[in-house]
Amino acid sequence: MHPKLSSKRALALWSALLSMLVISGLWAQALPNASVYLPLIVNVYPPPPSETAPLLLTEALYNPSGSEPGGEWVEIYNPGPGEAILSAYKVGDEERFGYDEGMMQFPEGARLPAGGVVIVANRAADFRLAYGFPPDYEIRDSDPGIPNMRPYFGWSTGSTVTLRNTGDEVLLLDGEDNLLDSLSWGDSDWENSFDPTPPPAADGQSLERSPAQFDSDTAADWRIADPPGPYQLDLSTPTPTPSPTPVIPVGETTLLVSEVLYDPSGADPAGEWIEIYNAGPNNAALWLYRIGDEETQGGGEGMYAFPAGSVLLTEETAIIAHDALTFESIYGFAPDFEITDSDSTVPNLIRDSDWGSGSLNLSASGDDVLLLYADDTHADGVSWGNSSALLDPPVPDVAPDHSIERYPPDADTDTAADWRDQDTPSPGTVDHTPPTPTPTPTLTPTPEP
Repeated sequence: MHPKLSSKRALALWSALLSMLVISGLWAQALPNASVYLPLIVNVYPPPPSETAPLLLTEALYNPSGSEPGGEWVEIYNPGPGEAILSAYKVGDEERFGYDEGMMQFPEGARLPAGGVVIVANRAADFRLAYGFPPDYEIRDSDPGIPNMRPYFGWSTGSTVTLRNTGDEVLLLDGEDNLLDSLSWGDSDWENSFDPTPPPAADGQSLERSPAQFDSDTAADWRIADPPGPYQLDLSTPTPTPSPTPVIPVGETTLLVSEVLYDPSGADPAGEWIEIYNAGPNNAALWLYRIGDEETQGGGEGMYAFPAGSVLLTEETAIIAHDALTFESIYGFAPDFEITDSDSTVPNLIRDSDWGSGSLNLSASGDDVLLLYADDTHADGVSWGNSSALLDPPVPDVAPDHSIERYPPDADTDTAADWRDQDTPSPGTVDHTPPTPTPTPTLTPTPEP
């Protein structure tokens, strides 16, 4: 027979037991998927598989250097603690319900574990050729060993996905057709597009989320990956910036072609160059513009985009040289950009093969320089010699080593009257001297006889 407990010992035991019960209750509330026993033992279980787990798009190659759209692909990552029932999810480029671009659903039985990554390629054969290993899924049937995505007609009428290099979107929908994540670029006109958009990817480059687990729903989440890295997530922790990085504000402005030297007497086309001038009130986001001599989309001349992050301050100029070293040997300073890669310190323009399949090579007998907005509309341009594609009549032809110069630099009547023959080209300098007024003839009265 046990001796009776003293009242103090009994009170102490009851207090200890009560404390354990309170603690266990708090653990149960904090960890709803845990089992709690006495003595205190906590077993944490992952959440059950879900059709709405928050997956993320982490990389997209929309502008492959090889075949298009066969070489396109998208990477998806599960950053959460639970498995995703991937067969319920959809990915595609139709941003509006009921329209005709594509939305593709994952195959029956597809799952994506916590921390897992999958690649959806347009054609598995093209992906394997480029990287030496297969993707997880493909949109167009090219490899019997790779499961095919299924057109999801519950969202759109399209049966495939083809990403436009100049501007498009990738959307990720969950099992209830809720928008989980998206990526937009270029001239996308979707109301939820990033503003500003990420930098444009050149041939063979991709857009990559960095870090892969970070999602602010802005273009700041994305960077250019050159070369692309399928299945290679950046899971680093961002390093805090010790001081704020200055951001140059940009806005609507007036960007003009201000001078063109198209007929150098020496190396041709190496000695050619184009000057553009920001005549407007705001700094210009150059990466949203393209420049070239192909006036018609799909033609055989050249069109080029500016590098990511390029800005032209108000009332400043930028020089695009065909060959930076040739330009430097003539003028004694470096241009702002170049077409050919002759000087590693001068940024290269990025060829837009969707608009023009050729290179920027100006014809002395007659040609055009065209400046385009991101949506392919005309921002400015000039024609000379025997070409009247942009100005009719065109600017008259000038002698070798002369340039054609816009004068005054903000004159913009879209006629040849805005331009003059400059026998001493001056790249990087614009002439703000007021034009000399044309005297008005004075009528002299004729005396009567």
